[in-house]
Amino acid sequence: MRLSSPRLATKNIQAQRGRRSAASAASAASAGGSAPRKCLTQSFAVVKFSSDPQRDFRDSMEEMIAENNINSSKDLEDLLACYLSLNSNEYHDVIVKAFEQIWSDLTDRRRHESHKPRHCR
Repeated sequence: MRLSSPRLATKNIQAQRGRRSAASAASAASAGGSAPRKCLTQSFAVVKFSSDPQRDFRDSMEEMIAENNINSSKDLEDLLACYLSLNSNEYHDVIVKAFEQIWSDLTDRRRHESHKPRHCR
């Protein structure tokens, strides 16, 4: 996550209003499937206050997926493992719930895309 991003500024404002949780972010990593495997060496935990930790974890995971072009099931599982290893057990249930939402959304999107009619020319 870029430190100067508007998203981070918004989160900093929200952080002052909510309860304490930890969210994970990664430093700029190379695109492709290698980022999750390098998660622990290229990542850091950001301690913050949050009124909605599950949403914050989900937003962070979605950002990592988009920035690193993560598509495969294995890379998604590695990303989950990364978040679990970077955060205390206290937040594991919230992280898993956020991940389940993302997994479900991606599965639904893939299913929908595979059923789109293909136009022939």
